[in-house]
Amino acid sequence: MAVENDYNALVYYLNELTEQLVEVADDVERGLLDEKRNELEPNATKWVNLIAEQALRLSGPIESVGRMAEMVLRSQPGDAVFKDQRPPRSGRAAA
Repeated sequence: MAVENDYNALVYYLNELTEQLVEVADDVERGLLDEKRNELEPNATKWVNLIAEQALRLSGPIESVGRMAEMVLRSQPGDAVFKDQRPPRSGRAAA
């Protein structure tokens, strides 16, 4: 494993991605419940469209975090992968 800051940055970005994925799941669940409650046609709330849109938007950050994880896990002990970088305090994953 690389230095502690690399690990912390990786955990930060994984948590950010998890939050975004949970938001998508919540939006889909709301759409499905709304359809059921209001007896709407399947996909009337456009939840399938939402998944497609969000999947495209999240695919880049997911791939970046995957590459980041691979770099950190393959690094030599004590070698910093991300020199002097700290994860941002707010915002979305942008690895």
